Amino acid sequence: LSVGSNCPRQPTGRIFLVDKNSRNTEDARLVVDFSQFSRGSNALSFPKYWAPNLQALSWILPMEMSRISLDMSQAFYHIHLHPLSSLRLAVSDGSRTFYFRKTPMGVGLRPFLLHILSTTLAAEIARRFNIWAFAYMDDFLLCHPSSHYLSAVSNSVCALFKELGIQINLDKSTPSPLHEVKFLGYKIDDTSIQIPDDQWEKNRQIIKKISPMKEYDWKVLQRFCGHLNFLLLFTRIHRLLLHPIYQAITQKRNFCFSKTYKLLLLKMLAQRHKVKIQPKQSWPLPRVATDATLDVGAVSHITGGWSHVNFSKQRHIHVQELLILLSSFLRQCCNKLVRPRSILCDSRFVCLKRFNTLPWLFALRAVLSLRRVCLYFVPSKCNPADGLTRGRHPDWSVVYYLHLGKPLKLPARLSSV
Repeated sequence: LSVGSNCPRQPTGRIFLVDKNSRNTEDARLVVDFSQFSRGSNALSFPKYWAPNLQALSWILPMEMSRISLDMSQAFYHIHLHPLSSLRLAVSDGSRTFYFRKTPMGVGLRPFLLHILSTTLAAEIARRFNIWAFAYMDDFLLCHPSSHYLSAVSNSVCALFKELGIQINLDKSTPSPLHEVKFLGYKIDDTSIQIPDDQWEKNRQIIKKISPMKEYDWKVLQRFCGHLNFLLLFTRIHRLLLHPIYQAITQKRNFCFSKTYKLLLLKMLAQRHKVKIQPKQSWPLPRVATDATLDVGAVSHITGGWSHVNFSKQRHIHVQELLILLSSFLRQCCNKLVRPRSILCDSRFVCLKRFNTLPWLFALRAVLSLRRVCLYFVPSKCNPADGLTRGRHPDWSVVYYLHLGKPLKLPARLSSV
């Protein structure tokens, strides 16, 4: 297998024993420390790796195919650990004494090498067996329209892993072709991605056990937010709902849940939805433009419709821009036209949706309203709505706009599927 990256030729770092998980301290994994390759004058620059989010996963997954999920057993991790930051374990067989450092799993994990290995294996499997293959860390997903062919390929893939010395964890794998498998903690079927019911119910029970008006340590809140962030993408609530908890974590202080906030979190988990598997879609061309000053705001439509608003009081210009943009969703705007899917705006603050400095409930409402709307930045001199706020007619003849959001890059092998 050709990795094609800047990797060490051989592991010369120390070996550690790592607890398998927090509930099992009897079994341990053997871990090699490669941190010496990223230090000093001879340091190697490890390549960046592509970590898929839920949106990217919904774009690259093929629809209506049989699937196989494989999990690597006893995967190796790269741990960046200082020699004095761990406990030492001495084991003697009567004649010699062996010294180990035992660390809890999850401390400073840097899985560059593991991801490079699994990605290379997935590319080789896809090339050799002519199937759709994707890997992230120690999880593999294989897809093909024919279940019989995929079943035959599964045996060959397992044999290939065995030749390379890689064992498959059968307890977490589905070696037989199915239309519904578990991958990266998600339950994936023919057309959608969703959270397993046990994970959903587990988090509901955690919230129900919260005692209102009782202080919780900020380290406990960190783990609590980690559980909820995994579920937020399958609800209609944004992560700004957890903003009060994140403030407590940032300031390293305890936090009390009110009865209203606890009820809000429970309602969040009561309304869940699936994420549909669909190819990447292009956004339509913007037909609505907004602009605001400290006193007035305007909305302009490409067909000639427009709306003019006088603000009740002066606020910060970013707040005025956001208010007039939210008003473009009202039916009385733009001569009662259809609610827009993409909007032009000359405020970078609004286009980047950085509402953390705004009042919490107002920011949450703004994010939920603009969740499925693409915002394009347009310079003020090219904004068609700029003329309306200055007593001129809107001009759509010269419009130059761009998307300020960071583009989501997909691997070439997967983006062409």
